[in-house]
Amino acid sequence: MLKLYYYEKHWFVLMLVFVVSTVNAAIDDHQNSSSFVADGEIGGYEYVNLGLPSGTLWATCNVGASSPYESGSYFAWGETETKDIYTWENYKFFKDYDFDPAIGTYAVLEYIGENICGTQYDAAAKQWGNGWRLPNDEETYELRMYCWGKWTTEEGVKGMRIYGPNEHSIFIPACGWKYKNLEMTWDYGFYGDCMSGIEDADNRYSPSNTCKAIEVGNSMISRVTGVKAVGRNVRAVINPRDVTGGLSVGSMNETKISFHNNKFIITGNVSSTRLTLYSLAGKVVFECDITANTIPLPILEHGIYILKLSSPYSGSKIQKINIK
Repeated sequence: MLKLYYYEKHWFVLMLVFVVSTVNAAIDDHQNSSSFVADGEIGGYEYVNLGLPSGTLWATCNVGASSPYESGSYFAWGETETKDIYTWENYKFFKDYDFDPAIGTYAVLEYIGENICGTQYDAAAKQWGNGWRLPNDEETYELRMYCWGKWTTEEGVKGMRIYGPNEHSIFIPACGWKYKNLEMTWDYGFYGDCMSGIEDADNRYSPSNTCKAIEVGNSMISRVTGVKAVGRNVRAVINPRDVTGGLSVGSMNETKISFHNNKFIITGNVSSTRLTLYSLAGKVVFECDITANTIPLPILEHGIYILKLSSPYSGSKIQKINIK
């Protein structure tokens, strides 16, 4: 009986190793897929549709960054401009210090609301406009509960590649957070902190001294509580439900694309549409503005490519193309 248990135990361990290896191989395979490609652009900033229940679209890079691998700007909660030093004393909404024997010294703050998403205190809304804003509780919950992440190094930058249910992904760099001296960034290379627009309620004092944030690190996507005066990165979102009149995302589904005699043949409305062709490594190999329904291509190596059509009016469409 003991012998049987021994074999069963080792069979279980082997199966566990096989499952973990299979999952890791599947995630590695995503890194050579369309998951790296933005799904569209709004107001000059690219987004990825992770396939989340709310329909939330996540920006491909931090506010103030020009690529997913840059830290971008740091903001204190409720402030819409960057600065050189992040302390309580220079926090815009700081009034004074107070003392309570039960909790010690705390900061007395001006009340600006428990949810600043989309308000005048929202750094993403102020910097980018066009419906972009800080994520709320529902949206950060979706990122933690519906997505999975892989701690990795891309372009020499440590961070987390986060995959949605539809296998599209975003990269959050481990750019830490700033306090006091601008030149000093805490936890750089170990954690990435992105601010939410939600205050972390604390019954000990009001307004609360803390806010909620998303943190990536140690192969986990976590919701953390942080001091409002600290400088954090901002990863903006757009939710189609917020936009007046609705936001057309993926409305190119009626457009059909085929490849024949080294030409793309497109049927459907492609007015003001741009075509971009990517290799599986995410490199742009061809792009053009569409002026006709037949588009000749340069000579390309045989293989699988990712084709994206994008329009400011009708969203975007992505599909794989096999060039033989």
